[in-house]
Amino acid sequence: MVFQDTQQKYDFLFAVVKKFRECLDMANQEGLITIGLNNFPKGACGDATLLLGTFLKPKKSKPGLNKNILIIMWKWAGPIAPAVMAALSLLLLYLVIWISLSKVNAAYVDSLVPRFLTLLNFKKIVLEEQIFKYFLNTLIVSALTGLLIPLLTFPAASYLTQRSVSFSTGFLTFVQIIGITGGMHSLIPLYAIFRSLGLLDSYSPLILIYLSHTVPFSLFTIKAYLDHMPKSLRENALLEGMHPISYLLKVLFPLSLPVISTSVMVAFLNAWNGFLAPLLLLNDDSKYTISIKLYSLVGSIASGNPRWNLFAAASIVNIALLSLIFLRFKKPLRHTALFELED
Repeated sequence: MVFQDTQQKYDFLFAVVKKFRECLDMANQEGLITIGLNNFPKGACGDATLLLGTFLKPKKSKPGLNKNILIIMWKWAGPIAPAVMAALSLLLLYLVIWISLSKVNAAYVDSLVPRFLTLLNFKKIVLEEQIFKYFLNTLIVSALTGLLIPLLTFPAASYLTQRSVSFSTGFLTFVQIIGITGGMHSLIPLYAIFRSLGLLDSYSPLILIYLSHTVPFSLFTIKAYLDHMPKSLRENALLEGMHPISYLLKVLFPLSLPVISTSVMVAFLNAWNGFLAPLLLLNDDSKYTISIKLYSLVGSIASGNPRWNLFAAASIVNIALLSLIFLRFKKPLRHTALFELED
């Protein structure tokens, strides 16, 4: 409450105390008063003061109906949201599998199982479309991008953890700004630069662009991980005579495998699913990545009649290969060099 002047404040307090006095007198008459206040106001200053403080204490408001509803919805959303996401993902996977097993060349599902069931689509994408050649091209770009990420960001993150907060913040901001240059809005200037350097129709521009996309995320993530490493770890290693580079490679790197693996996977997936950069910078069909090959089956001018069943079959193979790759290399996400010593 805001008071305009001292008199208004005095009047308010007087009214509160008067109401408090009336309540005490009423309680005394009905025999509800405590022993210490039987002779109120005589000899009851302490108890009356405590009681007045409790009387004036602001009461906590109970959460309203809307807040209770939000709390209940949040508690229910915890287990329900993942289930809904999993159900939608399985539904989309079912639709793609349905189209891949159908002889009919259309993105149309009219029954639980395709009426004209066939595996010929998978045979065509392997023998006629030579789909694994495009998977190999994509694997080369993605693997090189994933391997270069820790070589660039892990030493930089280790260095930043030893510098001041202001320096680290400024450097990370600069890196974030540099990462923006590889976006869609800058593809045309990048195309002109790579053409002047004679790098068109090669994988070098793609790797550079994907690296610029992933370096900010990787640097932020690895630095945050290293910031929580015990400082005594480095101090003890240096006291034992270990060279800083040896400490980086033999101690810090094994302990940082989970976050490094995460950065590698993000960079790998970013390069694997890249579309606009290879569409603009690659002209030779034999060098296409899988995303451009899939696009040529249904979306490009050269595709003529969209071949949805072949597109779906190639998509299923793409999903299966990515799943196998991530299942094979997921171990570092859960295990570190100290895993066997952990309870």
